[in-house]
This record gives sequence, C-alpha cells and structure tokens, in this order.
Amino acid sequence: RELKANEFSFVLKDSTGNTLETVSNDAAGNVKFSKLEFKKGQEGVHNYTVEEVKGTDATVTYDTMKANVTVTVKHDGTAKVLVATVGEIADKEFNNRVTPPEEPKFQPEKYVLNTAKFSITDNKLLDDDAELTDKYGETNTDPYVDGTSNNEAENINTKSVKRGEKIYYQVWLDTTKFDAANKDNVQTVGITDDFDETKVDVDGSAIKAYDGKTGADVTDKFDITVNNGVITATLKDGFTKSLGDADNTQVIDTTKFA
Repeated sequence: RELKANEFSFVLKDSTGNTLETVSNDAAGNVKFSKLEFKKGQEGVHNYTVEEVKGTDATVTYDTMKANVTVTVKHDGTAKVLVATVGEIADKEFNNRVTPPEEPKFQPEKYVLNTAKFSITDNKLLDDDAELTDKYGETNTDPYVDGTSNNEAENINTKSVKRGEKIYYQVWLDTTKFDAANKDNVQTVGITDDFDETKVDVDGSAIKAYDGKTGADVTDKFDITVNNGVITATLKDGFTKSLGDADNTQVIDTTKFA
C-alpha cells in the first residue's frame, strides 16, 4: 500500500542508549534527523543507532533492525576546525510488512418457526438441514428440497401456513469468527434479508436481536429497518476502537460486542 507521511517513527540513540531525537518519515520514506554538533575535546569515534519505534497498527510487522552509524570527529589539519565524517552504514533501510487480514467466512442461518425465541442459546436447529450437501445452493434452487423428517417440531420451513397465522423468522448473525483481539479487523456486522412483502406483513417494531450465548435482548445494539421488503440490521456506532493506523481505522471492539 502507499506510504503516508508521518506514518512511522524512528529514534536516534547514542552509544549508551540515550534517546537523542525521534522523528517521522516523509511521504517518500526518508527520515531526517537534526545535525549533530561536536566541540573541541570531542575528537574520536562516536557510535549511534537508528531504530524504528514499534507502532500500534495491528496489520503491520515493524522492522526490528538497528542501523549502526559511526561518526569520526577529527581536526582538518589546521587545528582550527573539527570535521565529522559519517562512516558507511551497512543497512539503512527499514522494511515493514503489511499483512491485510483474511476475510472471515461467516456462516449465516435462517429458520421459519412456530414458536418465539426457540433455540436461541443452543444449536438444535443446525442439523435440520443435515441431509443437504450444499444447503445454500440447493435451497436457492429449490426452497422445498429441505426434508422435514429430521426437523425440530418448531421448524415449519416448507410447511403450509394459514392466512393470518403468526410465524417467527430467525436469522442468525455469525460472530464465531471473532477472536478476543478481532485479529481479522472486522469493521462492522449486519444482516440483510429480502422477503416477499406481497405475502407477508412484517412488524419492524417487533424485530428483536438476542445474544446467542446468554439469550439477552441486544436489540439496542443494532439499527433495524424494514423497507420495500428488505429487513436490515446493522451494528450501531459506539462498538469500535481505533486500529492505530494513520487513518484511524475503526474496527469492532470485542470487549463491547462479540
């Protein structure tokens, strides 16, 4: 990716490890420290190191190399002027590695039920489609391919319902791909579901979100809308943290949402 000015910091230290100056890179990747000044009585060889300050961007592996700099100070032969000469630097290029996170493969689920809040905190419904090799592809081709012999009694998928009968539609948001540190840097999560509004009336105010582990009502964490036959639920603001990069990229804070 393109390097940004002031994205990385570098420190100049003397031979005893004392920090003399910390500077940032320019847009071209160059680093410039202030001039070192030497006085009479400081003739000799002076050793310094330049190293990178480890940043907070989780996608960057920072270079731990230390560039060794030798400065030789001596008279110019007139006994009036000191000359400082910088020796050859073996390695003066810092190479950071940026590793974009892999896109996690989320596993959404949806069920049509005759009972509210059924199987919210367990996985009883997951094996209802066990007879299908590719349940997404197969049910998209034929919605009735799902056999009912192994379904939970509350699962009425493919069954007939009467006009005016109330049904409960569950859509599962998969957060199992999150780890404690959100290593994939997921920025937001949400669900979109398209239904036939000519056949079904959906009461948007009755849509609820529940924690799949505790069963707690977490509806207040989502913005939920119903428009033109499409239900959308997206995570609200306030559940993110900064990635620590130059753009202050926000990713989900799993201490607030998981």
